[in-house]
Amino acid sequence: IEKYIVGHKDNILSTLLLVTEYDACGNERRADSLLSVINDNVCPQSIVESFSVMLTRVNSSVARGNLISMTLYTSGDTTIVYNPTRSTMSLLCITTERGDSIASTLRELNERYEDRRLKIVDLSLENDTTDWKRAIEPDSAAWLQAWAPGAVMARPVERLGIPRTPYFIVVDSTSTQIYRGTSLSLATDIIKSHLK
Repeated sequence: IEKYIVGHKDNILSTLLLVTEYDACGNERRADSLLSVINDNVCPQSIVESFSVMLTRVNSSVARGNLISMTLYTSGDTTIVYNPTRSTMSLLCITTERGDSIASTLRELNERYEDRRLKIVDLSLENDTTDWKRAIEPDSAAWLQAWAPGAVMARPVERLGIPRTPYFIVVDSTSTQIYRGTSLSLATDIIKSHLK
């Protein structure tokens, strides 16, 4: 797709391929660069508008900057302040619906590392707190399970520039984001390599 776009800057097919077939997740900066290569006359605003907004949000310095403390709602109807500087590393797992494979990976990581070495924040963007509580009720999770009212527009989540779910962010103790993307296995590998 990249080769085609670069070779066909004057073809509307380049625009269509970019916004429908190109996997921009993890390649947001490259996608933004490709969008700027396509000539304006074959890049109708009506086609690229939402794609551009997503790229702008995900590529913003705020989204990629240091992670700040977040106040999150827990299943016990309380709030908790998550601060990335309190652990060697953190894994933010942001989902709308969490599948068994994600839960099993989180369980493995939780058993392998103490909370002060790896803080796992399982953040749900479910529309309704009742649905979220029902979904996690049978779970025996020993990590932080939280809910963000307002989903992607919730104040703590909005600044992260999450393009889709599930989405994973690995953060170190200096609040620096080491990884942002949709691959839990890549996030896990990064965590394991840093916490040898």
